[in-house]
Amino acid sequence: METLSSINHYVASYFAALAGGEILILPIIVAIKISSTNFFGAMAAAFAGTLTRDWVVFLLFRKKGRQILIKKQKFKTKILRVEKLLNKHGTNVFCAYRLMFGLVNIVLMVLGISGLSFKKFAVLSLISNFIFIVMVGGFGYFFTELMIETVAWIHQNKIFGFGGFAILILFYLFVKKWKTFLVAKRIL
Repeated sequence: METLSSINHYVASYFAALAGGEILILPIIVAIKISSTNFFGAMAAAFAGTLTRDWVVFLLFRKKGRQILIKKQKFKTKILRVEKLLNKHGTNVFCAYRLMFGLVNIVLMVLGISGLSFKKFAVLSLISNFIFIVMVGGFGYFFTELMIETVAWIHQNKIFGFGGFAILILFYLFVKKWKTFLVAKRIL
């Protein structure tokens, strides 16, 4: 039964990375920590998911990129900006594109349209995704423990948190009412 649970975590890691890419890596790590799943197996599944996502977007824009861009004019300025960045810095940008949150798909679109060879894309995608999974996975694994401890502390001490929040709201309402009173009396 435990093996089935681990396989489910790996499949979930793959599809989370495929669907959400960079934003869902940290929730994957939280799930790993909570369930005691093998970290390296889950990161390998996430690595495969990000690679699959890269290839899907790259191949889609290789085949249909121009037609899609003609229909969606809002992409034009972003793509021109990324093309300028790629022309200026070359493959260095592509090796770090996974860390540029919000530009990942745009970079992949530009690369698909640009006519980059499949071999070069494969090598650069492997390098970029490896750097991303190692950095985000490593830092995420370290800081997830801290986050889980903080959430547990908040859960244990929630009465103090709610009490403090209630006091802040009452203080705000008191100051607001007092200010209204002073303005009405023309003191302030």
